[in-house]
Amino acid sequence: MQFETTIQNKNHTQDSERFKLLFDTYYRRLIVFADSFLLNTPAAEDIIQTIFVEIWQSGIWKSEAVSIQSYLYKAVKNRCFNEIRNRNVKDSHNLQYVQAMLNVWDKDDSDDQLIEELRKSIALLPSQVRLIIELRYLEGKSVSETANILKVSPNTIKTQIKRGRANLKERFGT
Repeated sequence: MQFETTIQNKNHTQDSERFKLLFDTYYRRLIVFADSFLLNTPAAEDIIQTIFVEIWQSGIWKSEAVSIQSYLYKAVKNRCFNEIRNRNVKDSHNLQYVQAMLNVWDKDDSDDQLIEELRKSIALLPSQVRLIIELRYLEGKSVSETANILKVSPNTIKTQIKRGRANLKERFGT
């Protein structure tokens, strides 16, 4: 919403300056959003860059009839889902988890509210489970890295992740 207001107030600027403002406003946020699904920052960056190229070429970003924020987040969510599906994820539990999280992100709440809700829910997890979830999903550590940090077996990490994800799914009703 803040971008739309700013853009409308800067109608006198050239398209490239307006687009740069759009890019600067949303780029980092969209990478974090995409990375929360993909757990792969370079892939998230590729998706975001592709979306920005496409909206530049289509000119949809100039339309006052389109909420650019909603458009961007829905486009990113859909691209992430396609990326995951195209990877032929063999672990059906991971695919189901991602689909459940996509359903949570699909609600019309703002991204900041959803992130805050997710962080609050993570904070309510038992301490060991919370630490593992934070290391694995917020810091992007692998199962083996998390196991080494906490000096436990990788199977313990997997079990705790499964419990934490089940708890989060229950809290979000997915």
